[in-house]
Amino acid sequence: MQALRRGAAIPSRLLPRRDSWMSLAPFVAPNNAAAWRKLRDGAQEVQTVIERQSTPGKPQQIDWAKWESQIAHKDILNCLKTFYTNQVQILDRALGALETAKTPAPCEGAEKGWALFDAALSACAKSVEKSEELLSNGARALWVSCSNPPVWKVNTNEWLDSDQYWQAFVEKHHFYSQYQPGVVDPEAPQEVEAFKQAWHSRMGKFNDRSDTPMLYAYMNELPSWEYYDLHRSAFLEHMTYFLVRTGGDFRFFPEMPPWQWLAHMENLRFKLLSVAQSRRSQLQLANLERERALDFLPVDVEHHGEEYTQKFLQYETELFQACAARLMGHFMFLCDPFIPVQSAEALSAVARVDNGKGKLFSLGDDVNALFYLPEQQRRDVERPTQAVQTLLGHLEATGRPFNPCYSELLHVHAEVLEERGEHWLTAPGECVSQAFLRRLRTDDPAYEVYCSYFKEMYERFAGAKEVSMEDGRKRLATIEKNAQEEAAAYGLALKTMGSAELAHKAREGAAKLEQLRKAQEKAAGKSAQTVQENKM
Repeated sequence: MQALRRGAAIPSRLLPRRDSWMSLAPFVAPNNAAAWRKLRDGAQEVQTVIERQSTPGKPQQIDWAKWESQIAHKDILNCLKTFYTNQVQILDRALGALETAKTPAPCEGAEKGWALFDAALSACAKSVEKSEELLSNGARALWVSCSNPPVWKVNTNEWLDSDQYWQAFVEKHHFYSQYQPGVVDPEAPQEVEAFKQAWHSRMGKFNDRSDTPMLYAYMNELPSWEYYDLHRSAFLEHMTYFLVRTGGDFRFFPEMPPWQWLAHMENLRFKLLSVAQSRRSQLQLANLERERALDFLPVDVEHHGEEYTQKFLQYETELFQACAARLMGHFMFLCDPFIPVQSAEALSAVARVDNGKGKLFSLGDDVNALFYLPEQQRRDVERPTQAVQTLLGHLEATGRPFNPCYSELLHVHAEVLEERGEHWLTAPGECVSQAFLRRLRTDDPAYEVYCSYFKEMYERFAGAKEVSMEDGRKRLATIEKNAQEEAAAYGLALKTMGSAELAHKAREGAAKLEQLRKAQEKAAGKSAQTVQENKM
């Protein structure tokens, strides 16, 4: 044990490399002198305590009773005590075996162990030497970095005077460089005007969007924003595809779309143009027309395509708003999982979803529709392609088919939506109305309108009354008649959206209808008052 603990007899070495870091006092800055003195005093106090506690001869034993009275965590203390006791016993047995051996030479295992211990000591000594070297180099580098003058005080003459090559280099680029400003006053009017003209000429070439621009000879080398600035139709296609496929925000539009997206867009464009070109060819040959535009596109797409597309999108937006307003009037807009019905035929069709196991509800006499709730297992939202096929099949059956190009456009839109996967419309556990609000921008002018509508819709469905199928079919006779009248008025309203004259006539007709309604209410009130007086 004495041989293993011989290091404890040298108290000064218990603080590792104390002499080395204590010699760094010359490098201490004046503003850090107080902190350095405090650090040095603390080290001296630690050294004094170590020297006072260390005694030559037999090492001092650990007073475990003292520590048991002071440490609250007995389990940790018992673990340390057991470990210490076992280690001391092992070392004592090893030394006892060496002393009681007949031969003075130690056993082979002990020799290997001490050889490994000596090798570790030598390796540690080399590491300490390397650390001292790193410490000295680091201190020297810090001192040099701290003593360097600031950049604005550096004088190039200190090295230019001794280097003729760099003297010639500086002289050449200072006096003969064409990029250096001249001796003319830069604030002179003629200089300012010349600078403006040069700038406008460069920007005019740079922003030219002609067919053969000077600076756009190689389109593949342009960044995406310059490419989209020239090719607005490509930007519209890529942005629309990104929004429909991901359902995200336009601010996350990728700098470079993946090649899979570009290939998919080419396939979809081929499908759409195949239908549009076939239809244009048939109509052009039948009418003997010299030229004919594709459906939903102008004749000159290059010059009039952007304006035409803006008007088309604006018209589609107005149609959606009108359709949504009509559905919201009877709480039929995004009322999933309820299915609104306005005819006996529609009720029979939706009842086939779960073989008539669902329930029929009514929201009141002021709502011109009944709502069918399928059983729990049949309430899943349909896939986009299935929904489009159902819509087009209904229109074909009722003799109101869409334009073939528009139908193909709906199929293309549904195919892109299918790329979203299983949860293409709602997140797990989310209803359709909340998914619609989540994707709608909060700064949209209609956001508050939709919020108030959904709030009222939730309240009305919470108080919905269940009706039987027989009673529901009787009510649907009146509901279907009112729905047909409403559809006729809705069709007239859609026609007035594109004509100012029809819109004026519609407003006049609405005013007359309002006057007739007030007159009828007034007459009904007088008749009721007369009947009451006669009874009295």
